[in-house]
Amino acid sequence: MSPRSPSFKLHVFAEPTSMSVLLQYAPTVRRALFVDGVPQGFIGRRYVVDSSVTLFKQRSELILQFGTSGLSNPVGIEIATGHVVKIMNARSFPLIFVNASVEQFTETVKEMLNRFPYYSRLESDKKAEAVGTELLETIRRIDAEAALPDRYWSIFTDDVKIGDLSTEAVLGLDE
Repeated sequence: MSPRSPSFKLHVFAEPTSMSVLLQYAPTVRRALFVDGVPQGFIGRRYVVDSSVTLFKQRSELILQFGTSGLSNPVGIEIATGHVVKIMNARSFPLIFVNASVEQFTETVKEMLNRFPYYSRLESDKKAEAVGTELLETIRRIDAEAALPDRYWSIFTDDVKIGDLSTEAVLGLDE
């Protein structure tokens, strides 16, 4: 069985009745989660959709979790702002900005997956750097805030630039 390239697919959650009151002033969030859908996943464990949405409090912020990054870091919507954020499982870490909206998150994942494969492990460091720069420009076009340093997507493009996302590495062909 050969490994498959990551592909873009959407997941639409079943809407719990409790969400109608919570999201009455956030119709675009409600639509994204319960009508249009959010990405099922991204490369590896960088993001995977959860089976249901979960509401929790992180410090003083209400977060509506819809996915997970890494082994157990929640990805969700900060209710007060509508921003998509990643929560590190350590109390001292601030929320990591992902995108300004769920729609921009979905569009960014779609564009990053549509651009794959990025480069072969045999290609030069210059190729990896160029692809990372290209991806960062695509992210900036979708959501300028997401392209700022030390944010989810800018960190992703840093990983691309240093050669961590070759086709072989992403598809598990390096083992």
